[in-house]
Amino acid sequence: MDETDPVRRDGVMVHRFDGHDGPIYRPCSGHHCVYCADLSTAKAYLSFWRRPPERRCRRHVNTSSPARV
Repeated sequence: MDETDPVRRDGVMVHRFDGHDGPIYRPCSGHHCVYCADLSTAKAYLSFWRRPPERRCRRHVNTSSPARV
């Protein structure tokens, strides 16, 4: 694979590699890196990583109504 110019977004990089079946994107932020099939998925990872850790995987819990079983 040949690496082409990286895409910069808010100080972090999305590297684009040309593979046999098309481009492969690798967003990296700090010690997080992942390979993606398209640029929109790579940008979504960067958006996720930019969130504070307490807001990444927290689900909204409705405390105003009783829990249903």
